[in-house]
Amino acid sequence: MKRIITAVLAAAALLLSAAALKDARRDRDAPDHAETMGQAVSVTESEAPREEYLLSEVSGRVAVFRSGDEERPREITAIQVALLPSADRRELRSGISAAGEVELAMLLEDLGS
Repeated sequence: MKRIITAVLAAAALLLSAAALKDARRDRDAPDHAETMGQAVSVTESEAPREEYLLSEVSGRVAVFRSGDEERPREITAIQVALLPSADRRELRSGISAAGEVELAMLLEDLGS
């Protein structure tokens, strides 16, 4: 009986070792998650065309225009120009450019707060 238990324990230990070795090989051969995430982001950023925007004033409010189409605003926000600091009002008169949706969102957040 003692020999059977010893044999079963030895077989279990052997199976666990084989499974651990297989996992180690899989982890070694798999690309690093952080590395592939960085690659995906850089490919996406480099291939995606970045829309340019211009912030200006329309009817006393901050308006968003697509660069090259300053005739029709893409959006007229609820941000009242008269309530902005004088420096922001001056910048809006000449137009504030935003390179992409992220920068646009940050500018609108800043102006609206």
